[in-house]
Amino acid sequence: MPSNIGGVRSFQRAFDVLSLLTEERRTLTIRAVVDETGLAKTTALRLLQTLEHMGLLWATPKGFTAGPAFTLSGPTVRFGADRVREFAADLREAAERMSRRGFDHPLT
Repeated sequence: MPSNIGGVRSFQRAFDVLSLLTEERRTLTIRAVVDETGLAKTTALRLLQTLEHMGLLWATPKGFTAGPAFTLSGPTVRFGADRVREFAADLREAAERMSRRGFDHPLT
């Protein structure tokens, strides 16, 4: 799912990974992330671990699933495409702001 919209590549990659989570697919394996994003295995693993460290994903024996920082929205728990789209918009906006300020080098 490579994106050529400009901005900070690591934010785009994070969005690409998080957007793989859906109501039907609640767990991501490293293999699925590699196959569907085209990222190298080591890059995918580092990104998944970073998202886990941030609370956006949780590591489980079966793979990575949405973590508390990703699923909690105020007093309610939300999951699925709507939350991913909201998060994606926030990430894109942050990436565009950083790019305009001269932070267009990749962080990973």
